[in-house]
Amino acid sequence: NNENENKCMPNSKERYYGYTGAF
Repeated sequence: NNENENKCMPNSKERYYGYTGAF
């Protein structure tokens, strides 16, 4: 899980999902 966060954003997955919305 941490690997995915680093790939896109250093924030939590919730933040990443909310930022893009599409993914």
